[in-house]
Amino acid sequence: MKFLKHVFWIGIMLLTWQVAILLVWECIPYLPQWLMRFFTGSEFGRFFFELFLNVAVLGIVYGLQRWIQRLYLQSKGQEIPAPKSWQKARKQPSPPQTVPAAVTGRRTKTRQRPRSRPELSHHIGFRLADGTEVWLSVSEQEYRRLSEGDRGRLTFQPEAPLPERRYVSFLRDGEGVSGP
Repeated sequence: MKFLKHVFWIGIMLLTWQVAILLVWECIPYLPQWLMRFFTGSEFGRFFFELFLNVAVLGIVYGLQRWIQRLYLQSKGQEIPAPKSWQKARKQPSPPQTVPAAVTGRRTKTRQRPRSRPELSHHIGFRLADGTEVWLSVSEQEYRRLSEGDRGRLTFQPEAPLPERRYVSFLRDGEGVSGP
């Protein structure tokens, strides 16, 4: 079924292309001389002209496809979907997870931009219970609070893409537990 759909739209595109060429062919005598020399006198002009026609034809075909799709969906009483380019391409970050971990290292990176103050970013390395090591960006307060060798429970978002892998909290063993 998808194959037939593609064949249909290729046929529509070819038909639109033929109509566009006929219209352009009929309009060429009415173009100003300098524009006609540009399009017919150089390779660049021909390339530009063909590129313009291709973009115009593809735009027309895409518009016709959306219009026909809207009519079809409206006749069935269904919701009209937004184009995929309008929808978020990123998947939503996973919920935070809490795992046993130990602090294995600390790093501070300095970034200097022209005509601005240096920016500091603080990162702490954690060794998780399964043996993997994860480096997460933390605030300056958390950086000062934690030191190498600390053990406890790390809460972070592990499934997010690397730049968005986010530190939430780290509770040392015995912290946050109120005794009787």
